Amino acid sequence: MKKSTKKLLLLLSILGFTVSIQAQTRVFDPFNGFHFGYTGQIGITKPIEIIPIVTNFEIPVSKPGLSWQYGVEASYHFGKYFGVSLGLNVGPSMVMNVDYKIPNFNEDNNFSDRIQNLSIPVKFETHVPVSPNFWIYSDFGVRLTAFSIGIEMSPFFERYWSNNWIEVYVDDDLENSELNYKMEYNYEPNIIKTDLLFDFGFYYKLPYADLIRVGIGANIGLNRITEGYYNYPTKNSFGTIISHDTHFDIQLSYIHNFKRAKEKLYSKPNWNQDFPKHELMLSIGDSYLINIWNTLDNFSIFYPTFSFSYHYRMAKWFWVGCSVNYSHFYNSEWGGTNEEYLSFIANLRFSYLNRKNITLYSGIGIGLGGGYYPYVFSITSSGLVPFNNYFTTFQITALGVKVGGKNWFGDLELGVGYKGFVSLGAGYNL
Repeated sequence: MKKSTKKLLLLLSILGFTVSIQAQTRVFDPFNGFHFGYTGQIGITKPIEIIPIVTNFEIPVSKPGLSWQYGVEASYHFGKYFGVSLGLNVGPSMVMNVDYKIPNFNEDNNFSDRIQNLSIPVKFETHVPVSPNFWIYSDFGVRLTAFSIGIEMSPFFERYWSNNWIEVYVDDDLENSELNYKMEYNYEPNIIKTDLLFDFGFYYKLPYADLIRVGIGANIGLNRITEGYYNYPTKNSFGTIISHDTHFDIQLSYIHNFKRAKEKLYSKPNWNQDFPKHELMLSIGDSYLINIWNTLDNFSIFYPTFSFSYHYRMAKWFWVGCSVNYSHFYNSEWGGTNEEYLSFIANLRFSYLNRKNITLYSGIGIGLGGGYYPYVFSITSSGLVPFNNYFTTFQITALGVKVGGKNWFGDLELGVGYKGFVSLGAGYNL
């Protein structure tokens, strides 16, 4: 107790006032701290794009499809209104659903491919209380998805797989094997794609303090999952097909908030009194790893990667944050081409030595990047199709050392990823 406080209490007691002081206790908040949940969603997929080139016969019709996913989620809520979460989901989210006609019979048929995937949603959330048991929430983030293929097709179809090209065709006369419909598309399995996601809904607190979450959401596909063409050889009618993993969902989640463990934790001293919670940092990385990746492109000049990052200290040993990174390369081939890359990364940091003047930590970051460079085209059977210039990027910090005073500090990181093997930085604690 401070001396000034003791003097004030002594003066009040002399004047005849009775003074009693009670230790402040933290009231349980269902949104404070760590959570673990079970999630499920069902939704509608966006129809694939069908672009006719020669239309001497009826064009196939693309329709929405039904998708679903289920999985688990770990989250941390800090302050009064904010939280972050990391999930793991499985299930078909991308559906290619096409109605077509067999020319000689003029019959309507359907072709459907469900694209199975494993996805990792990373989200930043805001929630606002409406009543003691009811909250409105919204979130946004990215979804990292690794795809595999699952098949649902009509009995008329036969399928072939060769060098990532899937060929599907149907016959109207199996004895003469007259080919009347064909579709080929390039599919890239085991490649991680990055999408944007948005959700809106509400939380409801159950009598034993766990939470039910109901929401509606949208997953916006940034990359082409498949590209190819359709063809009616006997009718001289063909065109291009393109698909993205875009779907709109209804979500239901059960969130466990570990009430008993948190109430025990509240009775312990709070680390917030000794350590700052906010960190801003500017750093320069060597980009050596990216230099290796781009050696085949004959880059001759490499500039450092510049990064600006923010981290929030949720617990004494656990941080979340984000960074913006910029790098620049010069290609001596093709008349000299400048390529600039900008990426946004979500970071998790784990500190295992925490002192006022020094911190040792490790971390991992994943995110989305984009490049500014001349358009590159791929050739399919229907013509030229441009590539998207989005890509998934990452940073793994094997060892980080943060040294400094109460506010200003210096930082050294050793790792692998977008910032390179070595990164030096300076920052400010708030």
